[in-house]
Amino acid sequence: IVVSFRGTCEAVDLLTDASIVQEPWVEGTEETKDKQNEKEKTKLVPKVHVGFRKSLNSISRRLKELVLATVQPGDKLEDYDLLVTGHSLGGALATLFVADIGEYGMDAGRALPQTQQSDDWWKALANTFSRKDNNNNNSKPDAPPRPKSLRLYNFGSPRVGNAEFSRLFDTLLEKGRVDQAYRLVNDQDVVARAPRTMVTLSVDYDHCGSTVLVGEVDNNSNYSKLWIEGESDDTACPVRDYENRFFSPTSEGTLLGDLLSIATTTTSADDDDNNNDE
Repeated sequence: IVVSFRGTCEAVDLLTDASIVQEPWVEGTEETKDKQNEKEKTKLVPKVHVGFRKSLNSISRRLKELVLATVQPGDKLEDYDLLVTGHSLGGALATLFVADIGEYGMDAGRALPQTQQSDDWWKALANTFSRKDNNNNNSKPDAPPRPKSLRLYNFGSPRVGNAEFSRLFDTLLEKGRVDQAYRLVNDQDVVARAPRTMVTLSVDYDHCGSTVLVGEVDNNSNYSKLWIEGESDDTACPVRDYENRFFSPTSEGTLLGDLLSIATTTTSADDDDNNNDE
């Protein structure tokens, strides 16, 4: 089974992309204060981009119902491999979708994770498709099913959540709840470097999964340079923030900073051309 999310293609998608505000990954959770060694310490929770979450939340429940409906009679979801992919905005939605399925299974009783108890995951499916096995069986099905394997391959994806969310995703990989997660990135793509961590706004973002960095074509050997995080060498991933914590939205290395730099360079080049023409 393949689930693919499209990238930005409408004006409303640009509004989704533009925000850097975050909200809790699990709806209804809040950061709390813990006392440790006589000092209060904030217990952080996984947070994600509010626009990405809102966009996926509007379709997630129906999408999970459709995935479950693709299972042939007599089969189970556990018999199928699930591959999730997407480009740009779609890559961000794919990441969130995989995080949900990896942690909770194919729970079609709700949209995205919430503290409120969800409906029975199988009810909407039974009502919609009139499955006799559910209608005639008084016993409740088990917990939401999981696919045989769960893999994520996205392209040019922006960051989707804070460091806590990235750690949550890493835990799913370590436990085998998510089998693979790769982000294919053009090394000149500014979208894959956004949103950036902004200290002054108390907003931090980090990537999920391993980076696959595609460079310019090597004319001598006629193939693209390919670097895979954690596999090619021990070099730190260049599209992660790490120590690059920004204090201004126009700092060098931020999305706005990169765009301003490009605009300034282009303007300077135009001025030089005009002077040469004179």
